Amino acid sequence: MTSPSAAKEVLRVASRRDSKAWLASCSAFAVALLLLAAMLSTLFEKNLVSTLTQQGWTREQYALSAAITKMRFGIGGSAIDRRIFTTLAAAGLAQNPAPELNVKFPDNLRDVKLLQSALQRAQTIDLPPPAPADAHGDYVDLMGFSGEDTGLGTFHYLAFRLFGVNIPAVTYLYFVIVTISLVLYGIGHWRSVGAMAAVVAVTLALYVIVCADFVNFLGSSTFFSGAGIDLKDPRFLGTIAAIPLLHVIVMWTRPSYRLGPLDYVVVALQAAIFAFALQIRSPVVWAVLALSAFWLTAGALAMRRGRSLRSLLDWRQSRSAPMPIIVLAVLFSAQLLAAATLHPLYRAQGDVPRHMFWQGLLTSLQLNPEWSAKYLASMNNAWGDMMPEEAARIAIMKLPPEERQQYLRGDGWPRRTALEKFSRLVFFDFLRRDPKFVAHAFFIDKPYWAWRSEYWFYGGLFSGLPIWNALIPAAAVVFLMILVAWNPDAQATLLPTAGVIPVLIVVALLPNWLVLFNPMVMIDNFVWIVVFLVLALVIAAAFAIRYAGGAKQVSTMISLRK
Repeated sequence: MTSPSAAKEVLRVASRRDSKAWLASCSAFAVALLLLAAMLSTLFEKNLVSTLTQQGWTREQYALSAAITKMRFGIGGSAIDRRIFTTLAAAGLAQNPAPELNVKFPDNLRDVKLLQSALQRAQTIDLPPPAPADAHGDYVDLMGFSGEDTGLGTFHYLAFRLFGVNIPAVTYLYFVIVTISLVLYGIGHWRSVGAMAAVVAVTLALYVIVCADFVNFLGSSTFFSGAGIDLKDPRFLGTIAAIPLLHVIVMWTRPSYRLGPLDYVVVALQAAIFAFALQIRSPVVWAVLALSAFWLTAGALAMRRGRSLRSLLDWRQSRSAPMPIIVLAVLFSAQLLAAATLHPLYRAQGDVPRHMFWQGLLTSLQLNPEWSAKYLASMNNAWGDMMPEEAARIAIMKLPPEERQQYLRGDGWPRRTALEKFSRLVFFDFLRRDPKFVAHAFFIDKPYWAWRSEYWFYGGLFSGLPIWNALIPAAAVVFLMILVAWNPDAQATLLPTAGVIPVLIVVALLPNWLVLFNPMVMIDNFVWIVVFLVLALVIAAAFAIRYAGGAKQVSTMISLRK
């Protein structure tokens, strides 16, 4: 039997270990919060909180209009009052501001007073409620997002409700959501120092992205000198899914952890944030594909090793089937809710409440250097985003006259639903007639632009910023090295987590490879590359520190014996 004194010693050691883990986890949580604060500070330093950017202002105009429409008239479902949209444009949110405003594009996007005045005017202008559907079922005063993800309007509406109707509110809501996600992560994983170290790596990666030169009004480095984006752009807002994604992955890399009801509540809330990210930026669906592949692979390996089907259904186990079922159920329910609450105008006007896939796929063929010589003239010299519209219009004009009108808007251009349909048909026509051209675009030109985007990202890091911005990542990495070296159990979580991240890096490239490559659309990929590099460095350094410490102890013992 164990003596009372021995039992007390065991309890004392366990208590000391728990206290040590609690202190380490709290320290990691505090560092993660500090990194988020550094992100916000950097955005203020770049003057990206109260302003708009050339790459994202048109999406902002739709989102601002949708939010104000709902606040003024209570009309949701991602409907936009055309009169409010026009009011914002007349007040200066336009590519050609009115001469009496005495400001030119793009200076109007950095004029804080003008932007706030435009919002105020849109809120207060005397307007009757939008007219209901007419005899033909159309809504003359309302319009949709014109083929963009509608969740951005919901994001702006929530931001305005929390922080008032102003441009900075959108940035503040991002940090509120990420902080909530971080708190949920801490509730679920505070007992694991390795898990808390991993979330510090994610917040560090988000900070590094903000320090990239393409997150700016205008790039200032030799690597990137064009118009950039800011945090309010949906291409950045999609990163609110990063911590929820990590939460689920780490849950499966801790097989000894026994789940309780609170863990399922926390995961469901994280999944809700994940679902919101999908509404804001539909290409985030890559993360759903990555998670599904991860779960299926892990389940298959577990079955192959002799694990019973009953054990996979044990809800208390971290690698049980109920966990992915909960996540997928929340994601699917959110999609159903969004579809059920969508305003009827989308059906009436043939609009699409998400970023369009086939249009982007067709647009990407222009990356082939031979496009201009071979196909530009056949598209009536339409270029860029206008090329698919022109291609669809040409295809529609080939139809019998009585069949055309169902695909066209009042201005003679294709409806968004028609644009998707005919973009798909035109793309497959290209693939059938000139497969070599299409293959060159996908397997030579796109990989080249992916490499160029990586080059622009890493080359432009910390450009134009004070030295302290570059010292913060170094300090965070040193902290993680000490944290992991001080807690031997941390590597047991970090190693399998780091092993999964390369899958995320590769799958995150899938939407970009299918459509376009540039630094602005590759943010998810950049985030997970930075996370992987940080964790690999920390794991290697912690191992070296522990190995050196063990070798020193052995050397000391040998010396004492002599």
